[in-house]
Amino acid sequence: MMNVAQSIWPMIMAVMAHALSRRDADDPVCGISFAMVYGDGRTRAFTSAERAI
Repeated sequence: MMNVAQSIWPMIMAVMAHALSRRDADDPVCGISFAMVYGDGRTRAFTSAERAI
């Protein structure tokens, strides 16, 4: 089982660094990017239900 605390904090720090740097979405600060994906790894758009959260 993966330790969630070990994996989530680097992601949060990367998101904050990216937000504070005001860079484009295609230019990640730390080389880390996030995307919604299907089970087979293909990227996908958010659904309207996911956007409503």
